[in-house]
Amino acid sequence: MYSVKGLITLLNTIGLKPNTARIMAILVTSNKALTLREICEATGYTKSRASELMKLLEASGLIEVNIVKKRAYYKAKIDELVKRVERHLEKLAEALEAAHHESGIRDFIEIASNIKVTRKGGGFIDK
Repeated sequence: MYSVKGLITLLNTIGLKPNTARIMAILVTSNKALTLREICEATGYTKSRASELMKLLEASGLIEVNIVKKRAYYKAKIDELVKRVERHLEKLAEALEAAHHESGIRDFIEIASNIKVTRKGGGFIDK
């Protein structure tokens, strides 16, 4: 398993709470769908706590669940995660533009412009 600190920080930044961010980071870096048992082993969470968090993630649309032979397999929805990061960046750019207009601080508008240019070019996220 890869180190997921940076990914957890990103997920926290876009609004996920630490426990759900940790699970999402593990699912994102996994090369396969994981069972609840595997998620518990990776996180140290109890089955009941992990199950509760998985239900939250499923309800939020960030994971998909496939049932095979009465066993649930969980996988991150990368496209949905990317959309949420993009929406967060859009809101950040809008807030920076507003802050620039209110304060006159040029750096804010430059940062907002850089976000928009990077988003247009698609260079900040590897789909």
